[in-house]
Amino acid sequence: MSLLQIWNSTKKCATRKGFTLVEIAVVLVILGLIIGTLAPLMVSLVKKDKIKSATDTVKRARDEIIGYVMTNKKLPDSINKLGHNKDPWHNELFLIIANNLINKDICSIDNTQLNIVKLVPSTNGRCKNRNIITNVACIIGSKGANFNRQISAPNRNRVIVMDYACWGDFFKADLMRFKDNFDDIYEFITLNELKGKICQGSSSNYDVILARVGPQKIKVIREVRSITGLSLKEAKNLVDRAPQPIKKGVSKKEAETIKKRLEAVGASVEIKSST
Repeated sequence: MSLLQIWNSTKKCATRKGFTLVEIAVVLVILGLIIGTLAPLMVSLVKKDKIKSATDTVKRARDEIIGYVMTNKKLPDSINKLGHNKDPWHNELFLIIANNLINKDICSIDNTQLNIVKLVPSTNGRCKNRNIITNVACIIGSKGANFNRQISAPNRNRVIVMDYACWGDFFKADLMRFKDNFDDIYEFITLNELKGKICQGSSSNYDVILARVGPQKIKVIREVRSITGLSLKEAKNLVDRAPQPIKKGVSKKEAETIKKRLEAVGASVEIKSST
């Protein structure tokens, strides 16, 4: 066989074993489509896994707070006293404590004036409706996946949180990104729950219900605001929705005192056992 024949034979074999530029381009396009489809899915799965892990961490931190109170009869004054104090993004959890409970024996306190105001969507989709939780002892939370705390600092005895369908930012000391969807992960503990677990013979198990407002609505609103620490608008909303609970999980003595104050301005009040 001549050298020319050998060369041509080798060339044909090499040609058959290689890929054309068109074939390589097609392969690259297919790989790009696969990566483009799978990458967002993988990112989403990782994010969901971290959110679940953060939710579990916050719940464990809540349990640790209860355990700390059962041992020390008071709330921890620092997040560093908890075993679970950082979220999966390595950000420190935040802890909000009612002012009158700091370094105080839980069993010696009848109520707090720390309230949670939760903004929820109204019929038009705007987050202006408010659900109010009273007698809160503490709140433990994570900034969430956006690294931006949106739960407010305590102001006039209230902390503002949002439904997860809402967006906004109420924490001025952080990034203040008003267009972020709310993603803070949080848990709260009421004083009544703590006292029920650790205080022997605790009598903080009465709810005060505003049954009827009566003819002196403005005076009733003022009294409700004074009793609960709510803003004027929040107190008015609560009164407008009567019958509504004014205070939950209070002692019999405090419940009677609240009843007398409201009845003095013409309201009708009921006291119910919350056990």
